[in-house]
Amino acid sequence: MNQQSLMLRETYSKMRDDQLLQLAECELEQLTPEAQQALQAELNARKSGCAQRARAGSSPSAASGTEEQLQTLVGQARTMACPSCKRREEPLNAFKLERVTSILVRVIHTRAIMVGCPTCIEARAKSWNFTTYMLGWWHFPLGIAATIAALATNSPALGARKRKAPTSEFLLYVQIHQQAIASALAEAEPVAPSFSPERADQPPTAPEAFRTHGVRIE
Repeated sequence: MNQQSLMLRETYSKMRDDQLLQLAECELEQLTPEAQQALQAELNARKSGCAQRARAGSSPSAASGTEEQLQTLVGQARTMACPSCKRREEPLNAFKLERVTSILVRVIHTRAIMVGCPTCIEARAKSWNFTTYMLGWWHFPLGIAATIAALATNSPALGARKRKAPTSEFLLYVQIHQQAIASALAEAEPVAPSFSPERADQPPTAPEAFRTHGVRIE
């Protein structure tokens, strides 16, 4: 491993999980091959460390159940209330979104992962597409290319209601925010069988509803 790779690995080791998610999900294609390798190595190391901690002091059967517990949490997380509309009529999911605005000499990229119900995700994708349609192409030639790329990124989100299974973005979201999701689910459970319609009608809300991962200006 050369000096540059070592420096990159040291940099990534100091980053939080959500910052690594930003790179892996939204900016991976912009990294150099050396940076991509260093990022992958750090992600693998953290994944291995989590598995070792899960196995520490436990039996092999308990360790093998870790993946099942995660899948169970994914299913529970999808029943939580949408962070945007506060309803739980549809299972939650997550999609990448991108918006582009151009101002003559500058092209501004805004990338995000939105967690919410399919209706809210589609509405946000349409809103970002409209902004991109109107303001994304005012720089030549980068604005036009960036506009096309952003519309392509948002295309899956426009069909969010057709996607029944959780996306890879939602699986990563749950994996990174396991404790926050588990806490939200626990707080929503009734503590006593007393009558409390406000409590009963208030489902848990998913954390980290809409996360803007990065803004890049060219």
